[in-house]
Amino acid sequence: MPSDRSSPPWDLPEPPGRNLGRILALEVELTAVIAEQKISLGSLLEVQPGSVLDFDKPVEALLDLRIHERSIAAGAAVLSGDRFGLRITQIRDLEARIRSLGPPGG
Repeated sequence: MPSDRSSPPWDLPEPPGRNLGRILALEVELTAVIAEQKISLGSLLEVQPGSVLDFDKPVEALLDLRIHERSIAAGAAVLSGDRFGLRITQIRDLEARIRSLGPPGG
C-alpha cells in the first residue's frame, strides 16, 4: 500500500553533475608545515616569549602542504603581496589527493 507521506527531499535523485558540483564546492582546511619535532612536556612548559625552538630542517627546505594531516604537496615559501604564500613544486597524483580527504587510515 503506498504511503501518504512524501519522501524527504534528500531521497530525491539529483542530476549526476549537481552532486559533483556540491562536492567540489566543499571547503577543506590546508596546513603548510614548516617543520616538526617531538620535545618533552617539561621542555614545552619551559617555553616563554623570546624562546627559540630549533628544528633539524634547513631554512631552504620545502614546506609540506597537508589536508587532514596527510601530505598532498610540497613547495617553497614565497611572499605574495604582504602575505605568506606557497609555490607548489611537488604534488601527489589526483587519486592520492582525493584519498587524503577521507577518514584517517583510509
